[in-house]
Amino acid sequence: MANNSMSAVSAAHACRAAFLTAVTFRNDRWKLHQLHGLHQLLLDTREELISALAEEFSLPIAGYEREYTLLLQDIAWHYVHISKGSTTSQQRLSGTASLQSLPVGVSLILTNSTNPFRYALAPLASSIAAGNTVILATESKSCQFFTLLSEKAKLYLDSQSVHFLQELDLQDPIFDEVDQVYIIDKQPIRYSHLLSSPIATFHSTVLGFNLAVVDDGMKVTSELTKKLYDAFTLPHSLAPEKLTAAFIKHGEIQAFAKSFSTTFGKNSLGLKFDSKELTALGLVPFVGDTYQAELSHLAQSSTCPKSALFEAIKTADWAGVLLVLLYTSFDQVIDAISALEMTPLQVALLAPTSKSHVSYFERWTRSKVLSVGNIQSVIPPVIQPGIPLSSKSLQPFFPPVVFGQLRLKVWGEQSETPTMSSVQSRNKMLIKPLASEPNQTMEFFGYMKRVFIGTGIVIGGGIIVAGLWMRYK
Repeated sequence: MANNSMSAVSAAHACRAAFLTAVTFRNDRWKLHQLHGLHQLLLDTREELISALAEEFSLPIAGYEREYTLLLQDIAWHYVHISKGSTTSQQRLSGTASLQSLPVGVSLILTNSTNPFRYALAPLASSIAAGNTVILATESKSCQFFTLLSEKAKLYLDSQSVHFLQELDLQDPIFDEVDQVYIIDKQPIRYSHLLSSPIATFHSTVLGFNLAVVDDGMKVTSELTKKLYDAFTLPHSLAPEKLTAAFIKHGEIQAFAKSFSTTFGKNSLGLKFDSKELTALGLVPFVGDTYQAELSHLAQSSTCPKSALFEAIKTADWAGVLLVLLYTSFDQVIDAISALEMTPLQVALLAPTSKSHVSYFERWTRSKVLSVGNIQSVIPPVIQPGIPLSSKSLQPFFPPVVFGQLRLKVWGEQSETPTMSSVQSRNKMLIKPLASEPNQTMEFFGYMKRVFIGTGIVIGGGIIVAGLWMRYK
């Protein structure tokens, strides 16, 4: 432990010296050079890195190949945006202002994940793009992946500015030698003594569930089923975007049964799990790797009325099956999603009935990502405000600002501080009481009065007609 501790502190001192004396953040060429080196390192060691991970964690190579590809795309994003050197400025009453992201200095990224492409190397690239010197560490004692990176990195990266550490002890004095500690793991409990520091941040790799809601709009069931299947078969334990549950209207399940049988039945993943835990929650086998349940039954469970749906979704996610939930009304789905104990990572509204349905759904449901008409297949762990998630406007997994500190830059002629009377006069014209909305209390009683009068006229007219008919028949 002592030797490892010394090497860790030595790495921190080397990073400090490099940050203070070398070009680092003072020159974008340094960032570009390191990103190019990291990119080349990945290209030259692709097969070795992927094979090492697949062997160590017993996960499919195809899953790691997907994550590897996304990482290359991530590095390209950083490279292009640094090359452009653009800053966003915004005009204000008091001159021109822009937000700058400055490096923090020495950044320590401690990561423990089965997906180091997304949760180790992506943060490394982002911290480099922010202009920091970086120490990428893991607690693993025998990780082939990190061993390979440590051996090869010196050939591609600045050996004084970027360091890889294995078997890092949580009591190591290195945590007092850095400017930022960014911890990536499933749960924060083990790191409570570190997270009490103002320089420490925890990022959970458990982001939430992904749900799809099939609405009443126009649809081709076979195409929509394919979307569900593609989202469901994303690599388990690697891709947090993997679909967990799909809400399908009760009256449409027969139409979907055939396409489900074709897609899910013939392409079963052959998952092994104890089905007793699923059936105990009221879930019944549907097709292939899918189970179904009546949403109303889960919502009205006598044993655990508040968490029955949440438990069903959580168990389906653990078992690696797709949960098909049958609903009767749109409001039933909205109520169910809103009542979940954990905010979903993504809720996808497929085949929406109308724009008003989309707007209604948007206002009354909660999720970190709302997808309309499709299911988002790649979701960054850190979603940067102001940047939409689409194939035309990609953003990196970890925006550089996560590893930086913001500074507001203001320049130009400043306006004088306004007087209270001028502000009050201006606000009087801008801030006005809202007009009453229809169907409020008084409007409601007026409406009911009109209904009663109208009903009375109809009934009275009916009585008169009946009386005349009886008299002259």
